[in-house]
Amino acid sequence: MPPALLLSDPPARIRVQFWTWLRHRPDTARYALPPAGLLLALPLLLLRTSGDGLLFVLLFAVLLLGAAGRALAREWAAVRAHCARGTLAPALVVSDRPALIAVLGSLDLGGDDPTPAVKILPLPRGLGLATGDRLTAISVPRGADFFPVALPAVTSDPRALEDALRRVTAGGDGADVWVDLERRLAHFPHPYRPGLYRLNIE
Repeated sequence: MPPALLLSDPPARIRVQFWTWLRHRPDTARYALPPAGLLLALPLLLLRTSGDGLLFVLLFAVLLLGAAGRALAREWAAVRAHCARGTLAPALVVSDRPALIAVLGSLDLGGDDPTPAVKILPLPRGLGLATGDRLTAISVPRGADFFPVALPAVTSDPRALEDALRRVTAGGDGADVWVDLERRLAHFPHPYRPGLYRLNIE
């Protein structure tokens, strides 16, 4: 029997929230530190410089902030595009330390039927989830791989999160997607490690 997810892929239809996404990005601090440091140091730099030096400081500040803003805008556009074309997939928190989730998906390897797979990836910080918690992910397949994004990392709307869980649970044409995912995970070695796993279970 094919995995429940392959029987029905509910489209995501999720409105992505910018501040929720920004708060849960794993590299937010790395991107934010240079502009924040510049903004904090700028008043002191302006007081200690004059003439051409002042112009250079201002130009450098504008260029740095502009580059950071442009990079953030490109990433935000990519996340919105991902969520617009992706489908909902069942996901399960499989570890607290490190925080990992497992997402059920399928691969297009050129055969007659999609190949079931599970992807284990880090869980974004600050979501308040524990091992065993169920959630959904927005997944986009690309040939021999698929790329999920945890839904709570892009929206904090409780109605959207509950609706996504309901649609994934009901999307298996009577099959239990959560049982199918847990059945596959039972064959994986412990401790869980991030990666893409192909495992056919009849």
